[in-house]
Amino acid sequence: MVMGFIKPRVILPAEDFEQEELSLILRHELTHYKRCDTFYKAFMLIVNAVHWFNPVVWLMRKLADSDLEVSCDAHVIENADLETRKRYSETILSCVHREKAPCAVFSTHFYGGTKTLKKRFANILSTEKRGKGKTAFQQHAGYCAFDSRMSADWCRSCFDSLQVLAEFSDLTEAFYLLCS
Repeated sequence: MVMGFIKPRVILPAEDFEQEELSLILRHELTHYKRCDTFYKAFMLIVNAVHWFNPVVWLMRKLADSDLEVSCDAHVIENADLETRKRYSETILSCVHREKAPCAVFSTHFYGGTKTLKKRFANILSTEKRGKGKTAFQQHAGYCAFDSRMSADWCRSCFDSLQVLAEFSDLTEAFYLLCS
């Protein structure tokens, strides 16, 4: 796991790892280090502390932690063959079995619960190509088009109302017209 802010350190248990396991673990942890995930986790913890009463923030923090791990997994197995992916999954599973103590708050770690592990394994072992946000972009573009259409209609109605108001010299008469 990666721990620390000023001088982050990769901390591994005092166990014997095979060379390939160690390579995969270090690639995963160095990805956390390069992306400054400990700062992101600290920020999420502060947001959670400020909004401790909001269950959506608790869920957001949990999902963000899960996404950090899945993202690092994706980076580690980016161009790997199926055998390497299987080996990486086995490495994660063996690390989870070895992990005895709960992890520190300001750290990154392999384990995140059963659902997270299932999601990670499905993502690791999946060999299909993923669209790089194509669906999300299409949805966002659709929302923007709908929103801009609604905004244009609203602005047009406001402009029409302003033109009607400009025709009246007495504001009281215009007010009664708008309220009726």
